[in-house]
Amino acid sequence: VHSYYALPDDPAAVAARSPARLAERDSSLAVASPEDGAEIRLVDGVGQQKVVCRAVGCAEGARLWWFLDGAPAGENVGSAPLSLDVPPGRHIVACSTEDGLAAESSFTVVE
Repeated sequence: VHSYYALPDDPAAVAARSPARLAERDSSLAVASPEDGAEIRLVDGVGQQKVVCRAVGCAEGARLWWFLDGAPAGENVGSAPLSLDVPPGRHIVACSTEDGLAAESSFTVVE
């Protein structure tokens, strides 16, 4: 399991920072692609394949920082797509704004 927040051990504090609670409190920022729970299949015989990440619910000119499995993965502006090289396996992609809004999605890449 990957986490994007430094959380105290207090269960109430952990629950308050869960993705669902953050979405309720922060805004309508959400990862539109890849959808949460998506299974992305790689196509045999096709060269380098990328996962396209896109967020919705942020201001038109808002800068977004993206993270793949907790590591910085790139940045973009607004709802512009960001393409990432992602190896097979289960992953979590997250994005955040300079205002502190955050959203995440878990997905699996299958060969």
